[in-house]
Amino acid sequence: MRFLRSRIVGMGLAAALVLVILFLINARSFFHKTPDLSEVGPLVKRGRLDLAIALVDDYLSVFPNHARARLIAAELALDNPNPLPRIALQHLGRVASADLGLASVAKLDEGKAAYVLGLYGRAEKCWLRALQLDPKVPEAAWALLDLYYMEGRADEARRLAVRQHETEPDPHDRVQLLLELVRQDAEPPEPSTVIERLNPVVRQSFRETRAAIGLGLAQIHSSKPDVGLHTLRRTMERRPDDPDTWDALLTGLDDAGHPEELSETLTHVPPALAEDPRLFRHRGRAAQERGDWSAAQAYYQNARKSQPDDFVSAYRLGLMLHAAGKIDEAQTLDQWTRSAEAARDAVPDLYGEANAIKDLGTAPHIVMYRRLAENRERLGRLAEARAWTKLILEIRPDDPASLATLARLK
Repeated sequence: MRFLRSRIVGMGLAAALVLVILFLINARSFFHKTPDLSEVGPLVKRGRLDLAIALVDDYLSVFPNHARARLIAAELALDNPNPLPRIALQHLGRVASADLGLASVAKLDEGKAAYVLGLYGRAEKCWLRALQLDPKVPEAAWALLDLYYMEGRADEARRLAVRQHETEPDPHDRVQLLLELVRQDAEPPEPSTVIERLNPVVRQSFRETRAAIGLGLAQIHSSKPDVGLHTLRRTMERRPDDPDTWDALLTGLDDAGHPEELSETLTHVPPALAEDPRLFRHRGRAAQERGDWSAAQAYYQNARKSQPDDFVSAYRLGLMLHAAGKIDEAQTLDQWTRSAEAARDAVPDLYGEANAIKDLGTAPHIVMYRRLAENRERLGRLAEARAWTKLILEIRPDDPASLATLARLK
């Protein structure tokens, strides 16, 4: 009986303790006003980031699993004059929401934090996932375009911008996505700038494959061929099954003026990649080096089919056609090459004119759209040419020249 009585007393004390704890929690809620997240924005606008952070921290102390509050805390950490990406990632790691819009913004912010930390590969995956969750997250697309620009990934930038152009609801932003591709042609980054941006990333982690490729090619174009080729060889050795690493190494050897080593390197390409279209130009160069004009011609033709804007393959194919006595074909290709070169030279001025039009996209500018469409077509950028032409048809659906252009570009 004494034992039973002691046990009952113990249970009573435990119950009393629970009641006390509940009282304290309720008393805290009663006496301590729950912070209002709507006050964060005004505080930030007034430059009181410290108070905004304190307010959100206070809110999370009451609601630690509130997804939107965690997201706001992460963004405040990233917006700090001295960004705190690791703190942002800690908050984002606790964001769980079925709301696709909120989840996509969380991935966008995770990509920003990873980018600040020099984890470019992770940043890219996060931004692509953000667009997958919600294709209308424009900041994710722009962040990717900036990354592709610096890493020299022009083809991926074009595919992304054209795809986003098709889904972007804002008319001004729709046009700006296409215009960004013109800007990237007009203002390519200096190799020294690329090296400055990418060298710390690759030094931190050589698993950053795309950054390493961009760095290696920039080093070659910055009159450091031995350093650049060393970077590209190491990248290929770490990713021997990736056609992009082989393409980069072979491009580096070509640009550095090592045709014999290019030919020898091709013999080590894995059989699974033997007929990858990215390597056709290099196989054409090797065939040209050994004097096999017929094989070189075939490879350059295939290279142009897979990449219509490949200037190098077009020029070399012209040489092979002349050597084979196919004068008419050679002259046709020579004419295309001259036209493309003239279009390339015109890009900076054309971009300057287009960029100066502040209401581009929100007001009809058929003449400029047509000039941009013609420029992109002459450069072999057919998807871009179609996109600019469709903008004309949205304004003037029966425009005969634009209808003819679309029919030609199918």
